[in-house]
Amino acid sequence: MIKLSSLLGALVKTNFVLIDYENVQPADLSPLKGGTYEVRLFIGANQKSLKKNIVLSMQEMGERAQYIEVNEIRDNAVDFHIAYYIGNISSAIKDVCFHIISKDKGYDPLITHLNQKNLAECKRFERLEDIPRLVTVSKAKPDVTESKKKLDINIDIIVDKLKNMKGSRPGKLKALRSTISSWSGKKLSDGDFSNIVNQLWNKKIIKETAGNITYTFAD
Repeated sequence: MIKLSSLLGALVKTNFVLIDYENVQPADLSPLKGGTYEVRLFIGANQKSLKKNIVLSMQEMGERAQYIEVNEIRDNAVDFHIAYYIGNISSAIKDVCFHIISKDKGYDPLITHLNQKNLAECKRFERLEDIPRLVTVSKAKPDVTESKKKLDINIDIIVDKLKNMKGSRPGKLKALRSTISSWSGKKLSDGDFSNIVNQLWNKKIIKETAGNITYTFAD
């Protein structure tokens, strides 16, 4: 069972899913649906086609999904590209979490080094469905009753207040947490905030890209 504190950590961080498509070919990106994740699909030089559902899923994600083409056939060429992008992205974004999708255990020493040195949070999974945080964020059903019981403010009031803020809405999850805490009259626990963010995402009120929050209100 995933702890709420771990879930909150995943929500605050920018989550990058790096798919070694030469090694693993997911049927589609449906396990990512409902969450806000950055996807990089690494394509080997000898791969001449992509599955239709993958292409459609990538298009649906818009700017959050990008193809990375490896132009030469060499041993471990895709692996080195993924390693490069981990370094490039982590140097540009402070709070980031990487999910490598591959069956290749050759990534593991790099992953261990990154985690031990606190350079970046990184894990490897053989399938998209194996990522616990994605399952939690996209599949979990928020307990609205529990949220109302713990807080002096419910999700409908939060949505109305955010809607009325217009140009002054918080642009980061940390700022959003502080804003809602001020409305509720108490500091939000990790569980309360995770519940609220899940509900806002499920209601399609907020979107998150590269650590920044945007809102779907028609101002």
